[in-house]
Amino acid sequence: KIRGILETVMKKTLVASLLVFELITPNLLIYPLKRFSEKIELTFAFTKAQKDKYLVRNFERRYNELTFIIENEKMGFLEEVAGRYNSYIGESLVGNTNPQIQRRAKEYLEVLRKLRDKYPSNSPYWLKIGEAVEVTRSLL
Repeated sequence: KIRGILETVMKKTLVASLLVFELITPNLLIYPLKRFSEKIELTFAFTKAQKDKYLVRNFERRYNELTFIIENEKMGFLEEVAGRYNSYIGESLVGNTNPQIQRRAKEYLEVLRKLRDKYPSNSPYWLKIGEAVEVTRSLL
């Protein structure tokens, strides 16, 4: 019984530790500037290592934005942010064997499942978050 309690506490701790939010989120008016600066950053990523670093960082940013939108119930942004997350996870995982990205995606998958399950099954929010869950799962 104690082992089950400890496992539950460890899972909740993992979820809480993976909820890191971005300083500039999609619900802010200056968000387009952030996206513009990211595009400039990609323009100056000349080597494969620089591009991989860019993809990893932006994959993490899109995940952080998605969890922020869900946790803070800014659901008017959910469709756009979930689509952006799905796009970046695809770019980050397809053809990439970096174990750090694979491990991180598995951790994100667990958190996204828990966030999805905060909503009634088959509700629009559950379905939209479920898309992010399924895209992540299918790419692993």
